[in-house]
Amino acid sequence: MRITLQILSVLRNGLSTISQYDKKTLNELVQIIATLNKQKEELIVAKNELEIQKKEKQDQQKELITLQTYVQIAQEAAQKTAAALRGSIETKNSDIAQNNALMAGITAQIEAIPTTNGWTYPVDGAWRSAGTWSYPDGSIHLGYDFAAGYAVRQLVQLRKWCCTLEVLMAVQPLVI
Repeated sequence: MRITLQILSVLRNGLSTISQYDKKTLNELVQIIATLNKQKEELIVAKNELEIQKKEKQDQQKELITLQTYVQIAQEAAQKTAAALRGSIETKNSDIAQNNALMAGITAQIEAIPTTNGWTYPVDGAWRSAGTWSYPDGSIHLGYDFAAGYAVRQLVQLRKWCCTLEVLMAVQPLVI
């Protein structure tokens, strides 16, 4: 078989066209690979960003759970404190009511004391033992003293004790 120039020319043109097509296809493939590699890098960056966001969300969720726990503990403590304060207020109100009743009894006894228009001796049978400005021996004395015999002092103590007992009985009667 003889190869003619024309066949060679056709072959050369065919090979040239195939070679150009191969180069074009190869260039397109290189561009596609470059584009895919770029997209792959972008996907890796996006994946890393999503991982970071996921970790941040998990951290936020843990912090939120911790804060919810603290809030629950604080609410329970506040409820216990409020209950204790309510009990304390009730106790204080009861104490105030008792004190008011005691004061009412004392006020009634004070109002029952007769008034006078001048100086009176504190107890019957008392006498002046030392006057204002000096004692009988001449030393400085800034008060006015009364003396009473032993029996009078005992009666005064008994009267004070009876008055105290009456006030207490007015506030809280004795139950036998």
